Amino acid sequence: MVIAPDAPDRVQRYWRDHQLNFWAIADPGGDLLSRFGQQVSWLKLGRMPGLLLFDRSGCLVYQHHGQSMRDLPNWDAVIAALGN
Repeated sequence: MVIAPDAPDRVQRYWRDHQLNFWAIADPGGDLLSRFGQQVSWLKLGRMPGLLLFDRSGCLVYQHHGQSMRDLPNWDAVIAALGN
């Protein structure tokens, strides 16, 4: 699931145009994203990369909060967390 900091109609149009097969939540004010800890730095081009991974029971098994646009998650750790 993706939380997108855009208006619902824009998110719906993007998902339809790109035929994405997972859920999205529109969060135009960014309130939900802020609650999950995603940071915004306009000096670093906007929203920093963020990833929260939950297991089927709803427990957080991995999180990454980037400090720059190049600071992406460690994909080996993400894949390992998916195995749990």
